Amino acid sequence: MLPVLLGEMVRYMLEKTLVKHRDSINTLAFSHDGSLFASGADDGLIIVFQGNGSGQEIRRFQVKAPVTTLLWHSRFGYTVVAGDACGDVHTLCLEGSTNVSVSYDCIWSTLKIHHF
Repeated sequence: MLPVLLGEMVRYMLEKTLVKHRDSINTLAFSHDGSLFASGADDGLIIVFQGNGSGQEIRRFQVKAPVTTLLWHSRFGYTVVAGDACGDVHTLCLEGSTNVSVSYDCIWSTLKIHHF
């Protein structure tokens, strides 16, 4: 949605609808520079999208429980930290190729996406 100034009031206009999740979205977070955003939902999906009006899906990551929290960590490039309803924490590191690795052996699972 884009803000539209009307006198003292601000109204938002819907510009685009993205339909990717199969269940309710619980959290949405934008990268520090606005070039990416991620959504997390009850379906256990974390989906990363291109920002700045594009809305193109970049990658998706499936966890075993509903996603309750997302946070972009700007000190490590494009890294998303996600929490789920089971109390697990997941890190998604987006870097520069197409290698993907996922570990479910412990509380921390890591997905490395090299894509830019």
